[in-house]
Amino acid sequence: MFNDAQQVFLGAVPPTAVAFFVVATVVSATVPGQVIVDAGAKAVSRDAHPIQPGFGWLADRGLPLRTMNDYHGFVDVSAGSPSPRVGDRVVIVPNHVCPTVNLYDELVIVEDGQVVDTWPVAARGRNG
Repeated sequence: MFNDAQQVFLGAVPPTAVAFFVVATVVSATVPGQVIVDAGAKAVSRDAHPIQPGFGWLADRGLPLRTMNDYHGFVDVSAGSPSPRVGDRVVIVPNHVCPTVNLYDELVIVEDGQVVDTWPVAARGRNG
């Protein structure tokens, strides 16, 4: 129901059909061609597509979330796109939405830039 980067990459849905995002903040831009965001594997699933590189992309810039550790994601900005700056909020489209949803206790529902509701994730922590 939410769609994700893998479904877009496979051509199943257009990018405009994605309805789930992880919002992160740029925390470092000291390495040329890279920015670091405060969303890693504990915020975005580690599921990778066998053909598509990375773990998702920045929705407004198309920049790939190339790699990550537990708490930080490393975004490749070497493609010539304007680099986000430290403190900028960025929106990540995860590769695989299903395990990413399960990382959260609740989802924040936004319409036209306004928070309109929160939905509890009923299956949170019920992996076993």
